[in-house]
Amino acid sequence: MKRIFCLALMTGLAFAGPALAHDPQKIQKRMEERMRTLGLDVGNAYACTPDDQKKAFRDQARHLFVHVLYDHGEDAAYDYAASVGFGAARDLESINCEERLAYWEDVKETLELEEKE
Repeated sequence: MKRIFCLALMTGLAFAGPALAHDPQKIQKRMEERMRTLGLDVGNAYACTPDDQKKAFRDQARHLFVHVLYDHGEDAAYDYAASVGFGAARDLESINCEERLAYWEDVKETLELEEKE
């Protein structure tokens, strides 16, 4: 269950249809878009996180980076990391913090990014 999110991402790409199956550039572009979206959402959630919880968030986001790196390679990991930074720099008024924090909680639960007590 630890890698469900990343595996679901790859499964979606595998069944993306004939148009993508015959064009590796389209597959690569789609992966870049997905990693950038993931990174932006994670970065937005980080921006919304209270200061006293940001260290734990960074540790969990780093863990997610490792998942992306091992499952999808260096290019995807770079796209994710750069997008996290960009997303974290956004103005809070332009972010739906409630939605982004709920998204982050779902990602953490799905990928088991938090240690169980």
